[in-house]
Amino acid sequence: MDISPTGKVPVLKVSKSILFESGVINEYLDEAYGIPLHPKDLIEKAHNRAWMEYINSFNIFFFQIIMAKDKEAGNNAINELKKQFLGLEKVVKAPWFNGENYSMVDVSVAPIFVRLSFVKKSFDIDLLDELPKCRQWSDHLLERQSVIESVVDGFNYILLEKLKANESWLIT
Repeated sequence: MDISPTGKVPVLKVSKSILFESGVINEYLDEAYGIPLHPKDLIEKAHNRAWMEYINSFNIFFFQIIMAKDKEAGNNAINELKKQFLGLEKVVKAPWFNGENYSMVDVSVAPIFVRLSFVKKSFDIDLLDELPKCRQWSDHLLERQSVIESVVDGFNYILLEKLKANESWLIT
């Protein structure tokens, strides 16, 4: 955390430079290494970036859900996040966001799907139950090896302990 200018993770040290914020790090890695995950067409690429920015706002709602102190506040946050997913439901193609090609949009949404899977398994709350395209997308993404390997060991335990420490409505 000492090297992060914002005090948050993730950070990536490249030579003497520090990169921070997930989206920026993802963009750097996409351009610096491997097969590009953005479409070649500039309009499609811009479209993808717009959806990545949209997805970034989901984190706020997710943390409102898990950190709410009472059921009413938790349910309000759930409803807000479901509304956000309705936008994606209208545009997602199968099996990935862009159809057959895994993209940076998929990379961007993976952490949210991992967290929603935790909530579903731990508390029987399925935020994607009325969103069949997003459900299929989530299921497919959560089976991807790179996504599985990106989740730190003990993630569910760590998150559960955080909920307990913050007296989340989900625990009480």
